[in-house]
Amino acid sequence: MIYCDELQTHAAAEPDRKPNAKRASERLDFGMRIACFRPKGPTLTTRILIIILLIASSGAPATAAPPSSAATPEVAPGQLIVTWKVPKTLRVATVPTVVAGYVTRPLRDLDSRTELIALHEKTQAASWEAVAALRADPRVADVQPNYVRRPMVRPNDTHFPLQWHIPRIHGEQAWDISQGSQIKIAVIDTGIRGSHPDFQGQLLPGYDFISNITHAGDNDGRDANPTDNGTNSSASSALHGTHVAGIIAARSINNKGIAGICWNCKIVPIRALGVDAGRGVDSDIADAIRWAAGLNVQHVPPNPNPAQIINMSFGGAGGSKVLTDAIAAALREGVIIVTAAGNKNIDASNIYPAAVPGVITVGATGYKTKRAPYSNYGQVIDVMAPGGNLYEKQDVQHQGKTWQGGIISTMYYAQDNSYDYHIYEGTSQAAPVVAGVIGLMLSVNSGLDSAAVLAALKKTADGSYQCAKGCGAGMINAAAALAEVNNGTPPTGNGLPYGSTCSQDLDCASRICRPAGGSGYICTRYCSSKTECPSGSSCHAGVCVPGSGPSTNPGSSGGTVIQGVGCRVGAEEAPSGPLPWLALALLALACRRRRR
Repeated sequence: MIYCDELQTHAAAEPDRKPNAKRASERLDFGMRIACFRPKGPTLTTRILIIILLIASSGAPATAAPPSSAATPEVAPGQLIVTWKVPKTLRVATVPTVVAGYVTRPLRDLDSRTELIALHEKTQAASWEAVAALRADPRVADVQPNYVRRPMVRPNDTHFPLQWHIPRIHGEQAWDISQGSQIKIAVIDTGIRGSHPDFQGQLLPGYDFISNITHAGDNDGRDANPTDNGTNSSASSALHGTHVAGIIAARSINNKGIAGICWNCKIVPIRALGVDAGRGVDSDIADAIRWAAGLNVQHVPPNPNPAQIINMSFGGAGGSKVLTDAIAAALREGVIIVTAAGNKNIDASNIYPAAVPGVITVGATGYKTKRAPYSNYGQVIDVMAPGGNLYEKQDVQHQGKTWQGGIISTMYYAQDNSYDYHIYEGTSQAAPVVAGVIGLMLSVNSGLDSAAVLAALKKTADGSYQCAKGCGAGMINAAAALAEVNNGTPPTGNGLPYGSTCSQDLDCASRICRPAGGSGYICTRYCSSKTECPSGSSCHAGVCVPGSGPSTNPGSSGGTVIQGVGCRVGAEEAPSGPLPWLALALLALACRRRRR
C-alpha cells in the first residue's frame, strides 16, 4: 500500500511574485568610540606609572568556559582575540609564549590595541582555557575566542511560509551548518515528473522496475524512464513519488515553489509502484532496492549513481524474505534506508518494509498533535517527523487564505498538464523529511553509517514527542543532529561481539542490535540463510538469532503485493470533522481551485 490514504488539498500557486528582498540577518554591535590624546612618546616614568595604575585597578581574575545553553557558540579552534588596556605604542609586554600550558604565536594586529593570536593546540577546549588565563592578566582589557559566524539561510521560495515542518524540526538552524552536498538519495516510489520547475538540476538518471505493462501504464515495461504516468485520481498513483521527492530535495532559493530539506542533494528516481493506486510487488521492489544500492540486477544496466540513502514511503502487511534479503544486501553496502511506518493507527510490527531489521522507521506527527491520529506506532518506530494533519489549520495566512496543516510539496496535474504544489498528510511525508535531514548529516560527515546516523537522530530527538504506544525517541531535531555529527569523526561504539546484550546498534561490533525472542536485544548480523550465521544460530527475518529462532513464518519468497487504497481528496479549507471518504472526494472535485 502506498500511504496515499492521506487527505490532500491543492496549494495552487499565484503567479510568482518577487518576495521582499530584505533578509532577516542583522548584526547588533555594542561598543563605543573614545577620543584620546596620544603623546609623541612616553617617558620611562610615564610607562612605570601606567603599569602601576593598571595593576592597582585590575579586578579579580575572570574565568571563562563555553556557554552552557542550547545555542553554544561555535569558535575557531585555537584562535583568540586579545584587546590590551593600552595601545601597542605604550605597551612594553606582549602575549606570553605559553598561556594555560599552550604555546602561542601572534598572527596579526586588528587595531592598535587588539591582536589575533594562535594556540599550537587547535581545539575548542584549549581556546576556552586560554581565554580564562588571559582574562586574569591585569594588562588585558578583553579576550575572546574567535567566534564563527554563518549566513542566516532563509529560502525565498514562494510557498516557504506553508512549510511549517521545516521550523518544526529546526531546519533553518540546520541550514546554518549545511545546505547539503552531492549526497545521492534514491526515492523508490511511483516514479517522478522530472519536468517540474523545482526539479531542474536536482535529478540523476533513474529506472523503471515495473515488469507488468498494465501496472506500469506506459506500455513498455522495464526501462530507463522513471516517469510517473499516473493521474491525480484515487484509482491512479496520485503522483505520490513526485510529492515525496520534492520534500527531500526540491530546488531552493529560486523565487518559486518550495524548499527541499537537502536542496543540494541529488535524487535518483526509481519507479517500482504502478499507476493502479500505487500497486507494487516485492519482486520489483527488491530489484529496485538492489539497483539503488549499486548491486547487480539481471537484465538491467548498472546504476551509475549508487545511492547513499534510500527512501521508501510505502508498505503492506506480511513479512517477505525477498524484500528482507534485498534490504539486508543494501545495508551491507552501507546504504541508509528510511521507511514510512504506515497510516492505519495500528502497531507497525507487521508492516513491511517498516518492520525489516536495519531500516530507520518514521512515524508522523500532526500540525498541532504530537502523534498524528493516523500514524502507526510500536516498537519498530525509531523517530517521529512532521507528516501533518489536514483536520488542523495552519496558523499562518498565505496568499490570503488559511491552509490545511499537511505537508506541501511538488505536484503534476494531469488534467491540464501543469506543474504546481500540493498538500498531503501521512507517514509518506514524514519519511522523506528524515531522509533529507540524513542527507544534511552525511554532507558534514561522510563517514557516518546507518548505526551512527540513527544514534545521533535518537540522541538529539525531542523526547516530549514520545508516546505510550511507541513513538521511538521522539521528534527529530535537524540542527542538533547536525551539530552532533559535525566533527568529522563517526562514533566508534563499544564493539561488543555477536550474542552480547545491547541497547543500540553502536554497542555492537557488527553495528546491529536487534531483539532475539526471549533473549532481549543482542548484537547480531544480517543474513539471508542459516549458513551466514554462527554455529548454533538460525536466520530469522533477516538477522541471525541464537538457537532455532522463533517459530513464526517470516513470509514466502514469492513477494507481498503492496496495494494502495486510494487518496482522499480534501477541499481547500480544513473540514470541521471526519467526513465519509466518498463525500469528501466529491466535495473536493467540485471545489478545487484551478491554477491561476
